[in-house]
Amino acid sequence: TLPQRFESAQLTTLLLANNAISGRFFQTNESPHFQSIKELRMENNLLTGTLHGSSMMKMPRLETLSLSDNDLSGLIPGEELGSLPTLHYLYLDSNHFIGPLPTQLAQIGRASILELWVQNNALSGTVPASYVRFDKMHDFFIDGNKLTGALPPDLCGPGINSDFFQKVPPGAERNYCDSIACPAGSVAFEGVYPCEKCPGGEAARLKNRYLGQTGNCANYSQRDILKIFQKETTKGGPWRGVSDWDDDNKPICDMTGIICDAHDHIVEIALKNRGLEGHIPDEIGQLSFLETLDVSDNALMGYVPSDLQWTSMIRLDISGNKIRGMVPPLLCMMEELN
Repeated sequence: TLPQRFESAQLTTLLLANNAISGRFFQTNESPHFQSIKELRMENNLLTGTLHGSSMMKMPRLETLSLSDNDLSGLIPGEELGSLPTLHYLYLDSNHFIGPLPTQLAQIGRASILELWVQNNALSGTVPASYVRFDKMHDFFIDGNKLTGALPPDLCGPGINSDFFQKVPPGAERNYCDSIACPAGSVAFEGVYPCEKCPGGEAARLKNRYLGQTGNCANYSQRDILKIFQKETTKGGPWRGVSDWDDDNKPICDMTGIICDAHDHIVEIALKNRGLEGHIPDEIGQLSFLETLDVSDNALMGYVPSDLQWTSMIRLDISGNKIRGMVPPLLCMMEELN
């Protein structure tokens, strides 16, 4: 377990990467090493909980913070991290951070970050225009999140993630933004250059909304999404009292727990106390007409997907489960929800 205090006031470097250290990242506001620490490396461990901004502000000399590949969640404390004048290297990738990329991370006169890795989280919203203040930044990775919109054009250039274009012929056309993240409506093996545009025009873009999307282009039917939902919530065995979801010949609107509107769009999924075990998959957010999702009193784990923002959700009940973390802020902004 990670100790909350290190008694040496001269401690400048703490290298604890690639172990099996558990517990929460520093939650205390006072520790003798905070004032002297310059390099904190704890990547590839089992750390949980959130990053406390008050703890970060107690580390005025911090230059490197590496927390990649842990189990951290919650919001990134941008205002506090952005107030650290010598923070140059920030690695928060492969965790479970949600919410927006914080605008305050790039504060006027203090935008000193050279490398920023936040890929493979569950961040949402857009990339802040304030990040153009990172005028010396040379590594910036955001793929594998839930970010939308377009990258600020002034953020893209030959100096950022330049290694992606090393093998491109000098005269070939290149979009420097692709080295940060592929645009919405496209996919790539790692979410960055080279990008492959999804076929289908605007319809395909609406099904592939995120920047830096990996894998294959999504083009799911309603039945496809229900099959994914069933697969991801039967980790403990079949549901109780439900057998018709396996019947490919049964109309989806006649399946247990499903209600459709007059146009056969799914508007309600009600599976309260049915023995669901697993997690709510992101793909459920592609049911754009869905108004009610009741999966209460089951054994679901994981996190609430921010993809639910793309539905028409009015009622969401996830109570009585083992779901972790915070409710994604974008869901809290849906005025009609609950």
